[in-house]
Amino acid sequence: MISIIIATYNCVDSISETINSVINQNSNNWELIIIDDGSSDNTDILIKRTFSQNNIRYYYQDNKGVSAARNYGVEVASGEYIMFLDADDKLFDNAIKDFSDLINSENETGIVSGAYMYSGKRKIYPRVKGALTQFYTLNTLVGSFIVNRNLFINAGGYDTNLTFSENFELFIRLTKLCKENKISIKSGKFLTFEYNHNSEDQKELLREKKKIETYKYLFKKYKNYRVKDYDFPLRSAETVAMSYFRLGKKKKALKWQKRAIKEAPMNLKTYLKFLRYLACK
Repeated sequence: MISIIIATYNCVDSISETINSVINQNSNNWELIIIDDGSSDNTDILIKRTFSQNNIRYYYQDNKGVSAARNYGVEVASGEYIMFLDADDKLFDNAIKDFSDLINSENETGIVSGAYMYSGKRKIYPRVKGALTQFYTLNTLVGSFIVNRNLFINAGGYDTNLTFSENFELFIRLTKLCKENKISIKSGKFLTFEYNHNSEDQKELLREKKKIETYKYLFKKYKNYRVKDYDFPLRSAETVAMSYFRLGKKKKALKWQKRAIKEAPMNLKTYLKFLRYLACK
């Protein structure tokens, strides 16, 4: 069985469509767990009045953030596999069946991922085969993924210190465990989509600030972790530098790009980025 977990906070206007996209699946091999992370918009009333099926469970907790809400959902889940949905995501009608078919095609599958995003235009994210690093270099973490519950628990679940890129950081630990234990990682069809409306300026400003906070944390946490073709300290430092640059903080951008150069002194691109920031007024 697949346990589908929706962590929600004040999403009463969109969550019904998300829930209905689960109910309308052509497979019944699922349970839906809704973790209300302290909503104040009558989400609880909507869920209790509209969705009373036995395989739908609602839990309320004081606001602790999406990572803590998802971890709680895994604690109370019964399924062997876990899927996470945002409260404005939708599943295609055959998503659960297709995910299940992929899981059952081998003895031990750890992760299945597959999605596309809609934000004015449709963006397709390709199927991933081969190197684990493709999970880091391609945008395969957008949308839904399924993970073995025991694998998720053994990896330590979501890092509750993070408010941004929590899926990316989780995948670092999940893929590392899969590699160490020879557990399969798969990419499926395009099974989910989400509406990603253009952010207002204030939201974009907040996003860049959260990104800086997150990637400074990841820079320290994964200071010595590298895999083939992907240098986590380098990418983290460059992400912080770029966000500072977008916020108009040139000195801080240069400081973090210098850190990137220190991490990869033989990488010409790091110097070119530094010169780009330096040249801008």
